[in-house]
Amino acid sequence: EEAQPGQTGGYRRLTPTGLRARLLLAGGAHAEAARTIDAELMRIGQPAAKDSNMLAASLMLGARAHMAAGNGLQAQQLAQSAVGVAERMARAPHNSADVGEALFILAQAQRASGDVARSSATAQRATLSLANGLGPDHALTITLLAERGNAAAIGIAKSLAGKSLPQQRPLLMGFYATLFEALSSMQ
Repeated sequence: EEAQPGQTGGYRRLTPTGLRARLLLAGGAHAEAARTIDAELMRIGQPAAKDSNMLAASLMLGARAHMAAGNGLQAQQLAQSAVGVAERMARAPHNSADVGEALFILAQAQRASGDVARSSATAQRATLSLANGLGPDHALTITLLAERGNAAAIGIAKSLAGKSLPQQRPLLMGFYATLFEALSSMQ
């Protein structure tokens, strides 16, 4: 039996078609990945689909695919939709890894389209959500910091790995002080 629009088939984050799109994207077939995820988004009923983790993940994947295929405007629209879904689902958006990841993708799409000022502001929000949601030593947080050129925060974040909580406390205080100093200087 074929799934009806809006039905997820029990998948929480990624459907088989979404996985196919992710593999196409990883293999360099950017345009095909974008077409595949677009069809999947239509199948699940986007933009009228009910907010879900699967919708947010599919929108983020679509934004990445369109960005890679050179469709900057479509990438921004999908990323903005992903941010909206993730924020509506989050208890506290500034502590949500999903919100942070969606904001990171939106910042990348904005930068790729030449909107550096908006990209910087969006990346600022993403940094806080990712650092709070995943931790400062998570690979996605470090990737965002690297893209923003914050070497001091990256060094502190990497030094957290493998340390116990009592050992991490002073490092975390340094990380957040460095992060907030960098964020303040960007305003």
